[in-house]
Amino acid sequence: MAQVLAGRDFRDLEEPSVRDSMLERVNNWLNHIIEQMTSLRARSAWVGRLLVWGFILAVCVALVFALLQLERRWRVRMVPADLVVASTAPSARNWQLWLDDARHAASSGLWREAIHFVYWAAIARLEARRLWPADRARTPREYLALLVAGDPRHAHLLSLTRSFERTWYGGRAAVESDYRDAEALATSLIEGSASGARAMAAEGGKA
Repeated sequence: MAQVLAGRDFRDLEEPSVRDSMLERVNNWLNHIIEQMTSLRARSAWVGRLLVWGFILAVCVALVFALLQLERRWRVRMVPADLVVASTAPSARNWQLWLDDARHAASSGLWREAIHFVYWAAIARLEARRLWPADRARTPREYLALLVAGDPRHAHLLSLTRSFERTWYGGRAAVESDYRDAEALATSLIEGSASGARAMAAEGGKA
């Protein structure tokens, strides 16, 4: 037998997997049930008919149950995971409060802190519009990457991100004009219009 199995005709044979063995057992079990039903039906028509229809009903019930479970899983996947915003996410705090902090810092001449607050005001507003799932663990560049290049807000968020990074992380001293530009960009993102940014930039230039 070993010599025969080692021959060329049996060279590509593989041992059956666990899955194949289980399917074979299930198939044999189903065949056995069908044979028993056929035998009972030959002996007593109504008993065999009852068993056949009972078996069909059981299969239908099992199929419906499996489909319901599958539908439930898909429905859970379609529901946003962040319906309850984490307390550390930017949008957990109203964007208007971030903006109030920015203007309060600006009134005290704390331009670096003011730019920091105005940046998070814009992020909180965009996040509240569900442009992305709430997550404070992201870096400014990761927030920027969530907006595609073709999005009209991308250019404004890019400029605001650069200003924030230069002053907050880069340690560069900020002046009033830096804050006014950042606030104009944030206002544009918050209001969703470029005209708001131009208007506030012009107002800042006059100031």
